Amino acid sequence: MGPDQTVISGSVLSEFAPDLIRILSDVLINPAFPASEIERLKNDLKRQLSVQKTQPQSLALEKFNSILYKDHPYGRVFPTQEMLSAYTIDMVKGFYDRNFGARRTVVYVVGKFDQAAVEKAINDSFSAWKEGPEVSYPPVTATKSGEIATIDRPGAPQTTIMLGLPTLTPKSPDYVALQVTNSLLGGSFASRITTNIREDKGYTYSPHSSIQDRKNTSLWVEEADVTTEHTGASLQEIAKEVKRLQNEAPAKQELEGIQNYMAGIFVLQNSTPGGIIYAITPEKVTQITKDNFKYEDMTLVMVGDKKLLEKQRKQFEESRKVK
Repeated sequence: MGPDQTVISGSVLSEFAPDLIRILSDVLINPAFPASEIERLKNDLKRQLSVQKTQPQSLALEKFNSILYKDHPYGRVFPTQEMLSAYTIDMVKGFYDRNFGARRTVVYVVGKFDQAAVEKAINDSFSAWKEGPEVSYPPVTATKSGEIATIDRPGAPQTTIMLGLPTLTPKSPDYVALQVTNSLLGGSFASRITTNIREDKGYTYSPHSSIQDRKNTSLWVEEADVTTEHTGASLQEIAKEVKRLQNEAPAKQELEGIQNYMAGIFVLQNSTPGGIIYAITPEKVTQITKDNFKYEDMTLVMVGDKKLLEKQRKQFEESRKVK
């Protein structure tokens, strides 16, 4: 289950692929929804929610998404305890009837298998299923706010940082260039931000940036758990790396190292050479950074000791002014 899709999947030996398709189709088309299970499941979800609400990373994510997506469903990360308590078996069945059907379903089969047998199993298993509703997604626009938000965790030895903004979606012709830029800036172990605040400064153990794609929207996000007293300094260094890449094209050797890393990952995932990755030039990386990584537009969420963070506010504000 994701923010905009439900996935039912499985892996079997090649000769059992048709059998798996029949089993999955039965689960999908004829769900049991036993009423006896709903209270147990609701209690499990309540416990999970209670745990998530104590984790700084979850708190940061909830606040970050609420700022960028506001009242859109993407902006609501967690339910409330009251919402979970209110669910009934009839509500579950109603949701299924309104949202599941053949028109919203795609079947993917990947691997070594008997194509004719698999196609027959798919046709036999799904042909009688109701059409159901058409695919529908509410319009979405992510906000470039430049907002700074703090969630207080008194005495916390670390600050959880989420910093980011809306960016290019996979529909953009520059999306691959954005992926390369992200890997060079913060998305790989050898990236500039990671080298700076992890290896050189020792402010954090696991900084990482990523491009988070959803239907019709994407975000670039840098996440890190940094030592509380170095929160301001960490943000200043992140800002410096963003601005440096905006103003200076990376060396050819540095870019080729990132491209080799990404091409290797691409081959492992798809068994296909990643030639389009090597087409990105140093100048293209700089242009992508100028156009899509405006630091002053980035939303910043920090979860940590508010008293200590307030003492570093000047550093947060100065990070916005880094040239």
